[in-house]
Amino acid sequence: MTMPSDNPIIGAAEERKQRGRTCARFGAIEIVVMLLIGIVSLAVIIPAFQTTGRRPFSQAWRNIHQIALSLENYHSKHGAYPYDSRGPDYALYLLYIDAQANGWTLDAKFFDSYPHEQPSPDARWDHAAHRIVDSDFDYWNNPELDDAHLQGCISGCPAIVAIERPAPRSKVLLLATIDARIRSCQMPAGDYRKLFGTLWTSDCFLIANRELFDEWEEVGFPRGTQETSVWSGPRVDHRIVGNMIATYAYRGENLIGRNWTLPTGIMISESVTTDEIGRITGFTRQPTDWRTFWPGADRNHEE
Repeated sequence: MTMPSDNPIIGAAEERKQRGRTCARFGAIEIVVMLLIGIVSLAVIIPAFQTTGRRPFSQAWRNIHQIALSLENYHSKHGAYPYDSRGPDYALYLLYIDAQANGWTLDAKFFDSYPHEQPSPDARWDHAAHRIVDSDFDYWNNPELDDAHLQGCISGCPAIVAIERPAPRSKVLLLATIDARIRSCQMPAGDYRKLFGTLWTSDCFLIANRELFDEWEEVGFPRGTQETSVWSGPRVDHRIVGNMIATYAYRGENLIGRNWTLPTGIMISESVTTDEIGRITGFTRQPTDWRTFWPGADRNHEE
């Protein structure tokens, strides 16, 4: 304990020192409180700022899902997908006509995406011209999208028929396939429309064409099985599929290999090549007599 000094000068100095220590302690507490207030304020302000004038990403997902369901309903009724020789915006208007005939309205706001500079919808139906205007989604306006051309394709040929139009600073695109499922992929180099007709495998990879798709799906997820991811990392992904294990290897974001480990311990291995947007453009499968081991394979199939 420090005894008070009889010297007034020394006593005053000691008093100032003690007061300084108290102020220093108070200043540190005050700074911490101010930092905490600032962090809480940012946590409240930033989400509000991000959604002000911009529609949440999940809204774009819901909107393209509505488009996909409308396309599926149209196909179920007509045996084909809408087509108009004047272009996709006119073909999409056929969805509106079909909805009206069934007693419900297809809202133009479903054709808005993200991001927007303004939160209000831009897309609208031009009833005079019979088209959609300012849509943020594009459609694969293909006259061959009917049952006659889709028959015989393994797993229903889940081709991409609707795509979110690229927006500034976007790194991914939303995709809708003809089975009314929504996927996403990295932004392609060049024209995004080259994704139309690209197929989506049962284990969720883009693949370039139907021939490759059919070959890939021969060693695909068996129907009725449940997939469970047991461990994932930046370069490998292990999934349990029924009583088998599928192992996927990556270089960066792109798939470079897939291995199937069967209950017997036999492994079927595939080396994969992809293009700049990650689509499978080719693969080799070993052993060449894999059909001898794969459950349910056609063993009379000619190599």
